[in-house]
Amino acid sequence: MLDLLFVLARTTLAPNNPVLTDAAHDILARAAGLLGFQLANDHQYSQSISPPPSVTEEAFANYIRCLSGAFYSLGGTLYQAGKYGSAIRFLRHGCRAGTVALHLRMSCDAKILENAHEQQKVATSKETEGWGQLRDQLSRRWELLGVCFSKIGDRQVSQSLTFALRCRFRAFHLPQGAYDAFIKCLSSYVFPRTFVELVRTIGPAGAFEVAVSNKQAAVIIDRVTYMASCELLRPPAQVSLKQLITSLSIDGAENLEEDRRCVVGAILERQVDSLSGSLWKSDVQNAVAGILSDCVLTYDLDNRPIRRAGVMLRDLELAYYTGTANGDVQLAKSAEEIEALLSLEVNRLVPPPYQGLFLNDSVTESWTRLCAHASACPT
Repeated sequence: MLDLLFVLARTTLAPNNPVLTDAAHDILARAAGLLGFQLANDHQYSQSISPPPSVTEEAFANYIRCLSGAFYSLGGTLYQAGKYGSAIRFLRHGCRAGTVALHLRMSCDAKILENAHEQQKVATSKETEGWGQLRDQLSRRWELLGVCFSKIGDRQVSQSLTFALRCRFRAFHLPQGAYDAFIKCLSSYVFPRTFVELVRTIGPAGAFEVAVSNKQAAVIIDRVTYMASCELLRPPAQVSLKQLITSLSIDGAENLEEDRRCVVGAILERQVDSLSGSLWKSDVQNAVAGILSDCVLTYDLDNRPIRRAGVMLRDLELAYYTGTANGDVQLAKSAEEIEALLSLEVNRLVPPPYQGLFLNDSVTESWTRLCAHASACPT
């Protein structure tokens, strides 16, 4: 029955015919109703969902996955035809269904781990490839939804002032919808293990430039950061993407918590880089200060002293240009902590006869001059 509805919806859709587009949506809505999946105009699925008595949990999760694919396929067709408003309806349901399907799948996998025979059966199933594609592509689906919101928003801005005033609520709602979709995109993005290794070896800036997929993640980070700070005018605490630390997926993670800290730290540093051209705005200055503060907390003293010291250096640079309350004391304390962090790392990595070269010349003298300069004292 579900397959019949999916085929009927696909053959009914006509991007240039709103009536047939609505009919295709109604057909998929009927399929969702058969599965007990509630359609709504938000990005979260808050209702509880469970399979019918006659359907296994594994089969039910797969049905939801197929429903997600059906909505996404038609939404993609509408996007290609330039029907961004109509595409939003389909893509939003497809993304929500995909998220629910993955959660159901994770629940099934947790139960299957208790039975080795069932685990082997699932591993050799034909559906494995489909689940892998959903996991890898869900972030792209959320991204496409955000792009549709953005395109409608750009079109809205191009209208006359009178029309914009009449639709002022809608004009605000569209950037908000795009922002929420892009945040979901980052939350569902699967970072490869190689990205974590690159961050630890060449730093965040280089890691984002190595692979095409990493570059696309950087583009999304730049986009949501600008939207939050310059368009939606969110408070500094809401501009920071530190909250992703509880939801990021890392393929092949050895220590998930530490790897997440590494990736989130790289994301926060990327946010700071993306706002460097807008530091003349007071709101952006406050946002960058908040992001740097979160980044310092993300990089712990024991595992990432060098990266923590580097972020504190950037915080000192920001304080130099913007000014801070009780600046002399704060700068002195920051310089002292940075020197202590670097000293510990030098003591660990450099043989004793050569430690003085690094500590005396490179750290102490440099930070003395920086603090004096920041305090407006000649050197």
